[in-house]
Amino acid sequence: MKLRAASFLLAAFCLFIKTNTHAQNSKSSAPNPEYQSYLAHVAAANASLRLNEADEAKRWLAAAPIKPRNWEWRHRNAVYAAKFAPDGARVVSCSRDTTIRVWNFASGEVEWQGKSGGNGLADIDVSPDGKTIAFCSWYFEKGKGVLGLVSLWDMASGKEIWRTNYDTHPLVDVRFSPDGKLLAVGSWEQHIGVWNLEDKTTPRVFSFDDAPSYSAVDDIAFNPDGKMLAAATKNGTPRVWDLQTGNLRYELRGHQQPVFAIAFSNDGKRIYTGGAEATIMTWEAESGKLLKKMYGHENKIISLAFDQHNERFVTASSDNSIRMWSVNYGSEFTGKQGRSKEIYAFPISRDGARLATSGPEATISIWNTKTGALYKNFSGLNKAVINAAAFNPDGARLVACNWDTLVKIWNVQTGEVERELRGLQGGSSSCAFSPDGKWVASASRKKTVFVWNAESGALQHKLAHEANLYFVTFSPDGALLASGGHDGLLTLWNTKTFEKVRTIPAHKGTIYSIAFSLDGKKIATGAEDNPAKIWDVKSGALLRELKGHAQRVWTLGFSPDGARLATGSADLTLRLWDVETGATVAIFSDFTNPVYNVVFTPDGARMIANSSGTEIVLYDTVPYAERARQKSMSAARSH
Repeated sequence: MKLRAASFLLAAFCLFIKTNTHAQNSKSSAPNPEYQSYLAHVAAANASLRLNEADEAKRWLAAAPIKPRNWEWRHRNAVYAAKFAPDGARVVSCSRDTTIRVWNFASGEVEWQGKSGGNGLADIDVSPDGKTIAFCSWYFEKGKGVLGLVSLWDMASGKEIWRTNYDTHPLVDVRFSPDGKLLAVGSWEQHIGVWNLEDKTTPRVFSFDDAPSYSAVDDIAFNPDGKMLAAATKNGTPRVWDLQTGNLRYELRGHQQPVFAIAFSNDGKRIYTGGAEATIMTWEAESGKLLKKMYGHENKIISLAFDQHNERFVTASSDNSIRMWSVNYGSEFTGKQGRSKEIYAFPISRDGARLATSGPEATISIWNTKTGALYKNFSGLNKAVINAAAFNPDGARLVACNWDTLVKIWNVQTGEVERELRGLQGGSSSCAFSPDGKWVASASRKKTVFVWNAESGALQHKLAHEANLYFVTFSPDGALLASGGHDGLLTLWNTKTFEKVRTIPAHKGTIYSIAFSLDGKKIATGAEDNPAKIWDVKSGALLRELKGHAQRVWTLGFSPDGARLATGSADLTLRLWDVETGATVAIFSDFTNPVYNVVFTPDGARMIANSSGTEIVLYDTVPYAERARQKSMSAARSH
């Protein structure tokens, strides 16, 4: 794993300090004053270097108690990279003083060190067979200026065995191919040079020269079979090339700021990137399609690497943290068998256990919400994508509709159709189960809400409107049915008599989404005229007008505690609002298509949103560390 450091000991040193601190504490419950003083001096030196006060840092280091000093104390310059040899017995590092060092991991002693001739901003790699070290950096030569430096070193003897110049900018990343036959370096001159190590002649060049903005390369990676090369760049759009043909396979489009880290998963199926946005993005390696975005860091991500078992990966960030992630975290709902090119239906079951989406080839997919694994996939509606779906109260059934005139109810466990609801006219963009499971309602383009008995399938009511309808939903207690459509009117119906209770002139354009708060006292509407609105259910009075979206609001939903309202818009953003004050709490700009659906899990721990494309983004309302702690406590109690 490579860890770049902006100041002394940011990576390897901190790791060993934590290890040694644990060792000291395990020997005795009482703190060792001399050792505590040593740690304090080193911390003070590190703080001084963060302020670019090198002389002050040297003073603190010189004053540190001598006895507790370990090998890391002697590493006096910024550590740019550190890597394990394949056998794990050695660690190779390079630092600002241009020195390459090989450490015995067991003893912490330096086996050898050599002056590279570089001038800072360096990187190292170890060949797959552990025999060779690759180094890259830069130096200044009078009359020629800055020259990139590439060299190879013998691991056993410490002798330099090959050296060459490449480009006229710093070289910041070096990689052996998985079979050890190729060597690649990344340059701030927007190039990647790749040498065949059998002849080491002129390298093949892969570049960003045609990119519209400055595209310095900050990280490179081979895929596991060595057939693809990926590069992270300051222009925010990494590239992936086919090494056999030399052709560009695709660009990874999704980041809005520089990308500093890139890596393939060990199975080669995914690419992970991180950068200035503090966001980890996951891509399908075969196509370059964006699969996931993950959050947790508070500042830019500067390094990313996988463990050998492909179960975890590690990220290092300028927020002074190193985070370890499960490869399954954030990969929910990515199974190919369950993904369609467009997702419009997006209901979550009342218990939060299942999420339904449009599936491939006009199917319906049911997902396990906790794991993100595909639970069931079955045939949908007449070879066409479904517009909307809803679970019944116990989550055992699912109703779905589209622009056809047939509405169906499926058994979620078997995927079999249990009921066909006939009589709909004009097709439908919305359907809903009543909370007691008795009724199914569907909004029609023929100015009518159709209501069926869910058990018998009999059409029971036709609720006439003045305009075509778009959305329909029941209140949490089932006493009201709300409908809205192209005339901007919000209509409430009594579900005992199906008589009209109230009509509210809510918007100047089509109402696309309606949501009740869990206590049933408030109702929110999203529409074509941009501001979302919150209404008092009992009186029909306007409580809040939520201004901020630049385009129509497609979706909205209350958090389970009623304190927040989430809204998704055609402006490609998701907003979170304080229901009491109407203030914007957060804006999430994580989509490349209009945000079409948003749901909260019933426990309020997660908010899940999707665009009209295939982007599904999960937001933790409970911090990941706290979630992990709660999971550990729950597991301990169960035993």
